[in-house]
Amino acid sequence: MTMMRGVQTMSMKGVLVPQTTPEGLAATSEMMSRYIGNVVTDTIATGFEVKPDGVNSVEWLSEAVKSLRLIVPLQSPTPLELIKSLNLGALGLVFTPPTAYQPITTSTGVLANYTLPDGFGFNIQFTQVSNSFALSRNGLTIANLNSTYNPSTSDMAAGTLTFNLLETPLLVPDDSHST
Repeated sequence: MTMMRGVQTMSMKGVLVPQTTPEGLAATSEMMSRYIGNVVTDTIATGFEVKPDGVNSVEWLSEAVKSLRLIVPLQSPTPLELIKSLNLGALGLVFTPPTAYQPITTSTGVLANYTLPDGFGFNIQFTQVSNSFALSRNGLTIANLNSTYNPSTSDMAAGTLTFNLLETPLLVPDDSHST
């Protein structure tokens, strides 16, 4: 790379350092959630080695680069579409006069089929999930459902996630009542 005034483009590769502490695991979980949600996350890249020809390391330059700490924005290149299908199982809706536009929704045995993006070659266990659903008609959102975290189980090899949707109101906005 030739350094000049202005924007510099660098080719970088790296690894995610395995975490074992509760704080490290929580930070990694947050970072992965943000990546999957297509939210920019500032990460820190540290220098490791310089190989100008792609093969041979230059020791003195590599030593200098090891002191580098760069803030690098991490974001998926495109929004991810991980959920391939969703089966709501036995869906329950409880309507009462006071909750006509906020029926309580439940579902047992919700099954989501998913795929992870290329490069996610590690095993992830989903132990709890929260859900945000938007129901639409003719391109307009007519109802929203936002659940709290619920216990879940996942099978990475099969690409499945199973959970129960606990009592959650299905909120129909005022401007959608006639829809």
